[in-house]
Amino acid sequence: MAPGRVNLMGEHVDYCEGLVLPMAVERAIRIRFAKNSSRTTRIVSRHFAGDAVEIRLDQSITPGEPKWANYMRGVIDNFARSVTRPIPGFDALVESDLPPAAGLSSSAALEIATATMLESLTGRQLSLEEKALLCQLAEHEFVGVPCGIMDQLAVAMGRRDHLLLIDCRDRRVRQVPFADSGLTILVANTNVARELDSGHYAVRRGQAVTALQTIGKTSWRDVTAADLRAHRAALGGELFRRARHVVSETERTAACVSALEKRDFKRFGQLMDDSHRSLAEDYEVSCHELDAMVEAAQRIGSNGGVLGSRMTGGGFGGSTVSLVETDKLPSVVQQMVTPISPPLESKPNFSRRDPRTARALKSYRRAIVLRRLTVSRSSFTSVASRLIVKGQRPGHNCQAQPAWLGQRAPRSVRAECPTISNALTAGETLMAGPLALAGGLGLFHPSPAGWAK
Repeated sequence: MAPGRVNLMGEHVDYCEGLVLPMAVERAIRIRFAKNSSRTTRIVSRHFAGDAVEIRLDQSITPGEPKWANYMRGVIDNFARSVTRPIPGFDALVESDLPPAAGLSSSAALEIATATMLESLTGRQLSLEEKALLCQLAEHEFVGVPCGIMDQLAVAMGRRDHLLLIDCRDRRVRQVPFADSGLTILVANTNVARELDSGHYAVRRGQAVTALQTIGKTSWRDVTAADLRAHRAALGGELFRRARHVVSETERTAACVSALEKRDFKRFGQLMDDSHRSLAEDYEVSCHELDAMVEAAQRIGSNGGVLGSRMTGGGFGGSTVSLVETDKLPSVVQQMVTPISPPLESKPNFSRRDPRTARALKSYRRAIVLRRLTVSRSSFTSVASRLIVKGQRPGHNCQAQPAWLGQRAPRSVRAECPTISNALTAGETLMAGPLALAGGLGLFHPSPAGWAK
């Protein structure tokens, strides 16, 4: 199991040796697995329809279809190179309540979850940094996305009620406490799917490399604002703007940590606003929907409870993240779902991070529906019927977990596993319990009728 992450500051600088400030979120990817006494791996996803993905472990592993499985293929291939004994064949079911293509690192979560599963299967334990680097390499080689190290480190090292200050120059990680009951991190998913493997991400990374070479330095951490001014003509307009974002974004990340330590949350919010402006105008990785959601939050302003807002993730779609006063959260969400002009193609979904906001949201729950993933039962039942893994699910007195959370356990499994049959009567379902990693983030959708009911 591995969580997603949301980045509060430091976008598109992890591949420039910059500073980043992400945090793990409660929503996660879970993999249920069991050995199958063969040299073949069969993988099914509850989110993506289709037949089981088969991977021959006694042959060379290469990228293929479906594309989502390449994240796992890459990790399996790289992990196999790091162990002396062969990886045993296994069946696996991938479950997720983490929305894909939302800028919340579902890809890194899938990679880290896969590596953790392989550790269990082989007995080979990696350090958290080794695991993150292995997964980053898998994404480079099998998906074609030249990502930095932030996502994998954040997913692997996230801790409850903490942000992570990651120095991407030397991969040092510092846990930064963040558990103020008066503040909530609000994530708004625009539902505009962004695909980093489409080429835009690689173009930006290439431009960053070219700009650094033009300036004549070997590391972005050695570049100053004075260097930018001195090389402005040589860089030209576009590369100058790209370089200005890289330098200023790392400075903003350091300033954000300083603001948190001083409890200057107003300053933190201002830095978020500045970051979005830089991402939209200098690095040009935003889009209409992201800009509209940020503008909607900023119009509410500090008087209405929004201290700051920005896009999060690689951009070109995905989500925004806002710093909101907890007692004003319901009002903020209600205003943000007010029709935006020009209208968005997709209705946004909202998430909130802070377990203490439960009371504030209680009266609004009738206007919210929890996101549930659907799956064709025939596409995974044959594999899922094999998968019973040991472990205690939070809040459920059962010594084994089935792989079909959210559905009625098949009769054959209830017969095979008395602890499940004792816990589940006919017709009951077993739903996933909360992952206590980031302090209670839950993904919620406004109802079609809106929040004002």
